[in-house]
Amino acid sequence: MARYELPVAGAGSATSYAATLTLSAYYGLSNTFHLGGRLRLVRNPDVHFGGAVVRMPDGSRSLGDVYEDDLSLGIGALALYRFDTRTSLAPVAEVEAGFTSHQFQRIEHIPAGATHTIPERGVSRVALYGAAALLVEYRFRDRWVAAAGIALQGEGGGLMPLGVRVPVRVGVIW
Repeated sequence: MARYELPVAGAGSATSYAATLTLSAYYGLSNTFHLGGRLRLVRNPDVHFGGAVVRMPDGSRSLGDVYEDDLSLGIGALALYRFDTRTSLAPVAEVEAGFTSHQFQRIEHIPAGATHTIPERGVSRVALYGAAALLVEYRFRDRWVAAAGIALQGEGGGLMPLGVRVPVRVGVIW
């Protein structure tokens, strides 16, 4: 679930669910401490900003709804700490930092009471991000790992300042 800021001149925010796909690779410096990287792809069509105030080209303000599509690609470094419980089940803490490139496209403003749309220019933005996660990890058959938990992500200077994720991961140990 992500919180978005209005990508065009004006004021408004929206909260929306987004589909996210990540690919992570990390190296275990020990059985507990790991370093690596992550590639993240997010696609969120039809983000709806209700009651947004949009500044029009002539300087006037228009109240209405705004819709947009968000496609973003992020790349970051991560550090993972697996608490040693001497069992297959263990808590995991993770921190991550990197860059995200957003492409906000198909931005359309629908003025209140109107039946027409006003198309807006697409917006591209690159932002720094930081994330932290708490997970429960299960290792089985000496090679496989599964984890689930909760993660928070924040962006500096971006149009998606806050995100809450429920990561569900499956991996292989090499």
